[in-house]
Amino acid sequence: MNVGNVRQRLLLKNIGRSLLRVLRRFPVGVTLLFFLSLMSAVFLTEPHLMSRAAGCLFYFFWGGLLIDLVVSLWGEEQAGRRRPVAEGVLFALWAAYCIWLYTTDYTLESDWSFLLGNAAWITAVMVLVPFVPFLGEKDDLKVWHFMMSLFLALLTGGLVSGVMLGGMEGLVLGTVVLFDINYGTLLPRLILSVCLIFLFGMLFLSLVPEGERKHNDSAGMSPLLKKTVSWLLLPLLGCYMAVLYVYGVKILVHWELPKGMLSWLVSVVMGGYVLCYTLLYPVVTDRQSWQSRLLTCWMPAAILPLLVLMTVGVIRRFADYGVTTPRLYLLTLLLWFYAVCIVIMLSPRKRFRWIYLSFAALFLLSSGQPFNYFHIGRKLMKAGTESVVSEKELQQPLEQEVPEDNNPSL
Repeated sequence: MNVGNVRQRLLLKNIGRSLLRVLRRFPVGVTLLFFLSLMSAVFLTEPHLMSRAAGCLFYFFWGGLLIDLVVSLWGEEQAGRRRPVAEGVLFALWAAYCIWLYTTDYTLESDWSFLLGNAAWITAVMVLVPFVPFLGEKDDLKVWHFMMSLFLALLTGGLVSGVMLGGMEGLVLGTVVLFDINYGTLLPRLILSVCLIFLFGMLFLSLVPEGERKHNDSAGMSPLLKKTVSWLLLPLLGCYMAVLYVYGVKILVHWELPKGMLSWLVSVVMGGYVLCYTLLYPVVTDRQSWQSRLLTCWMPAAILPLLVLMTVGVIRRFADYGVTTPRLYLLTLLLWFYAVCIVIMLSPRKRFRWIYLSFAALFLLSSGQPFNYFHIGRKLMKAGTESVVSEKELQQPLEQEVPEDNNPSL
């Protein structure tokens, strides 16, 4: 028997086993992914078929896929019939919301509020994906390994689907040039939908860890990742902090208020700090390493004065321009920055899941309900505008009551 044929058969068997394993593990998710790809192909090839009902149905498939992923990962750790019951209840609620979405009209002034509210709910569901299987664990080592595996699965799925998309589009272009075949826009758009949605989704689901790989609690990590974060990202973060400290000295010397750019740079520093803390978490659990002392003690203590500068800038914006929706979000983000630094310094249990869960919870509370920051901001701005208009109306009659003899226009 030819060796090449044997290898091809083994490859086909492995692909078939992987597909069957994904179908057994995520049956609802694969079904939703198929319909999602099908609807994407239809909308790309026939844009005139896109309607409000079709958009709500597309949204239902996309959100249902995330819900199924969370419930499936949680259900693997549960006994009995908790998974189908939980999945049925959540899908019923999600379907009811999408139906309500279809029957409700939104004005232009409420679109941003509505979009950000949905983004908050989707973000909360996405944040739950790596954490929900390990709710009762004493540390976050399993969470860290599972999160890294999910990131690699996303990276691999995106790379493979991108290569396949480029290769198939190049093949179509070659047949068009060589044989004068006119496919129109149908085939290229169909390939785009299949590669970027169905192929990417199937590859990601097939690479989600299970069994022992899912419950890896070792304290080891990639030496390349450790050196990259320790000797590239942390020094870069230190440069940002040095620039901000020099700017703080300039503010004190010239006795001036900070500029708006300060808030952006401090936010970048905090984002980089949370990223480094997460990536080096296995090292952080080793209290004797210099990375652990830096990330759990020295760096959050050094960031706190920068947060004080940012607080001065935020107070100045509120005093000069009043309360607006972006400034409410900025104030909430600033308070979250304070909480992250203080809790990491004072807490004896070094974990990182609470950072992401608290961010998702704040985003949900500030945006994912009817009385969100957009609603509050519009109310305050409307009240301020009405007060200014009323003052103008009171001043206008007084300005018009001028004696005729003293009127210079006569």
